Amino acid sequence: MDEQTKQLETKIQAQMGRILLWGMLASSAIVLMGGILFLIQFGSAHANYTSFDSVGSHIKTVGAVIRGIRDYSGGALIEAGILLLVVFQYIRVIMSAVMFARLRSWFFVGVSLFILAVLVYGLFF
Repeated sequence: MDEQTKQLETKIQAQMGRILLWGMLASSAIVLMGGILFLIQFGSAHANYTSFDSVGSHIKTVGAVIRGIRDYSGGALIEAGILLLVVFQYIRVIMSAVMFARLRSWFFVGVSLFILAVLVYGLFF
């Protein structure tokens, strides 16, 4: 590997690291704000341990999460932070594929695209 290729790889990896760091920090901040808002809204409610109710259907889709954020729902804000964290993992795989394409490492481009296909498949099924 020549010096120019190493510099390009180092530059791309540094960019990926910064993007992932800021994505993780942003999603953590959103989850924290959602947790605080959730405690403000429901912190004094009595817990019912006789039956288990999973998360309601009101925040199971992206559209519902967006509507929940508009309604200042702490649970929806927590879900939005988690979704943002997942989105940054997709971005990481896409950036890896781009990096390997710029380095002309076609085998690893294929592996990255396969991983992306598996992630997208898992998103819908």
